[in-house]
Amino acid sequence: PLVVGDGLLDLRVSGEEAAPKTLGLYGGYESLQGPILGMEARHVNFLDSGRAVALRLEGRGTGGEGSLLWSDPAILGSRWSLATGVSWETFTFADYDRQTGAWRTTLSRRLTRRITAEAIGAVTTNEMDTEVLSPEELGPGEYTTASGGLRLTFDYRDHPLLARDGWMVGLAAEAGGIDGDEQMTFLQGEVTAGWYQPLSDRWRFSLGGRARVMLTPAEVSEVPIDMRLFNGGATSVRSFAEREMGPMSDDGDTPLGGLASAVASAELSYEMIRDFEIALFADVGTLGEDSATFFRHDDLRYAIDSAIMAAGGRA
Repeated sequence: PLVVGDGLLDLRVSGEEAAPKTLGLYGGYESLQGPILGMEARHVNFLDSGRAVALRLEGRGTGGEGSLLWSDPAILGSRWSLATGVSWETFTFADYDRQTGAWRTTLSRRLTRRITAEAIGAVTTNEMDTEVLSPEELGPGEYTTASGGLRLTFDYRDHPLLARDGWMVGLAAEAGGIDGDEQMTFLQGEVTAGWYQPLSDRWRFSLGGRARVMLTPAEVSEVPIDMRLFNGGATSVRSFAEREMGPMSDDGDTPLGGLASAVASAELSYEMIRDFEIALFADVGTLGEDSATFFRHDDLRYAIDSAIMAAGGRA
């Protein structure tokens, strides 16, 4: 800043563009996908337009995925951002395999610093294969989907990943159609919420919950297995392995999912050193084979356990 008059400052700003092209390599482990190894090539100022293009290739314990994404942070000079892309995924889980090609577009806008709105559209084509599951357990062997939805997020947390204080609420609705052995429509809704309260410099308490439901005139056996809702795992009722809360296939190896799911949790954590915590948590949840069984009090499952958390992750 330079003084240019009585009570006036001239603020002069200079900058230099960072490297617009990046190549990233990453790896890790996820409780459902298993080991993960991937790479991403990104150009964040494609043709000097301010738009970004990204190519990502990822291998997992359950298969792999390749995607090409294009994004515009200020479409037509507005406050709306647009991201669209295509992907191809292979997925092997328990007793079935799936191959999916997808196109997905997201139009989003930050209405305020704390409130974000999104509109989402997607089209997928899918092929399923199994030598074990019955048609009723798997759902249609080949199907396409087309859907559109809206999401509204209120985020008043002090940090989007390592929250210590504040609250957040997310509301989402999606409608679409499935063209498989038969044509069917669906409407899916989701509500998520979280509340974080520091008790001292090192102690923190939090409450969270998520409820999801799919409304469709079809029976659950007519819905593709990977479009059904599941419960159990690291982000739900943690006394169950991933997806394994609820009905299983006749051979007992494949979770079959349902059309209604809910989970609530409470957590008390202590920060031993920076970004390293121990926690005691309690979870409760349910999974129903149809929407009428949403959060049945007589079918709840519970978990009380402890965890070690490093930099926001869980071990």
